[in-house]
Amino acid sequence: VLHNNDGESDLLASDDDEDPGAGTISRYGWLLEDLRRDALRGRRGPRGTRGKTGVLAISAGDNFLASPEWQASLDKGVPYYDAIALDSLDYDAFTIGNHEFDFGPDVLADFINSFSGNDDVFLSANLDFSQEPALQALVDEGRIRPSIIVKERGERIGIIGVTTPELREVTSPGDVVIDADLVGVIQAEVEALTAQGVDKILVSSHLQDIDNELALVPTLSDVDAVIGGGGGEDIRANYPLTATDADGRTVPVVTVPGDYFDVGRLQLQFDRRGRVVGFGGGLDPVTSAEPQDKFILRN
Repeated sequence: VLHNNDGESDLLASDDDEDPGAGTISRYGWLLEDLRRDALRGRRGPRGTRGKTGVLAISAGDNFLASPEWQASLDKGVPYYDAIALDSLDYDAFTIGNHEFDFGPDVLADFINSFSGNDDVFLSANLDFSQEPALQALVDEGRIRPSIIVKERGERIGIIGVTTPELREVTSPGDVVIDADLVGVIQAEVEALTAQGVDKILVSSHLQDIDNELALVPTLSDVDAVIGGGGGEDIRANYPLTATDADGRTVPVVTVPGDYFDVGRLQLQFDRRGRVVGFGGGLDPVTSAEPQDKFILRN
C-alpha cells in the first residue's frame, strides 16, 4: 500500500528548504511510480518471502489547501493543478479530509470533477451529501462512495473512508451531514464488504491525529490496516504503529508527515484466508536527488 496524506497543495519546493527541490509533487510522483514498479517486480515482503504481489495507492485526505499554488488553480479554473498531478498517478482511492471543504462544498465538487474519469473515487462513509446538490451528483455517479472494492492481481481489497467528526468545527462543509458514530459506520461497511466475499479490508481515515486512529482500532473487528491522515506526525522511527483490535488481532496503523516529502510504503502479507500474517514498510523520502515526473512537471 503506497500512501500519503496532507499534500495540501504543496506542489513546489520552497527556497528555504534544507534540501532545495525536495518535496515537489513531480519528484513525489516519480518516486510513487518507481516504488509501484519495484513492488510489482516481486520485491521481498515483510518476512522475506516471495508471492503474488499487488500494489494499491491511497491518499488519506487534505489534497489541497489555501496557498499561492491553490490560488493559481482557482484563477485557472477546472481542472485544478493539484488534480491534474494526482490524476496522473493512478490512485485507487482518495479520502475526503477537512481541508477539502475550506472553500465550500461546490469547490470540492469542482476539484473532484477536475479528475478525468469515473475510476477516481473519493471516500467518506460518515458523510451524507444529499443536501449538497453538486456533491450528491458525484455520489449518484459513483465518484463519491463510502467504500470501494479494488481488484488487484486476482484479489479483492475493500477500502473504507471516514472523515473527522469535528468537520463542522474546523472547516465549511455547508449542509453536509456528519455521522460521529465512526465505529457503527465502519462496521456496517465491513459487514457489507464481507457479505460480498471481500476478506482484505483497509480503513483510510482523516481524523486529525494518529492517536485518534490508534484509539479507534480497539473498537473495530475485521479491519486489516488503517491509513491515517490529518495529524502530520512523523512515525518513520516506529513505522508501522500498531493497535490491538476488538478480536485481539494486531493492526498496523500508518501515516506520513505530508507536503509530498514522503511516500508511505506499507507491506501487508496475507494468508489464503485473508488474514494478515506479516507487515512492515517505511517512509521513502522525496529528496532533490529524485528525478521528476515529466508529465507533472510539464502540466
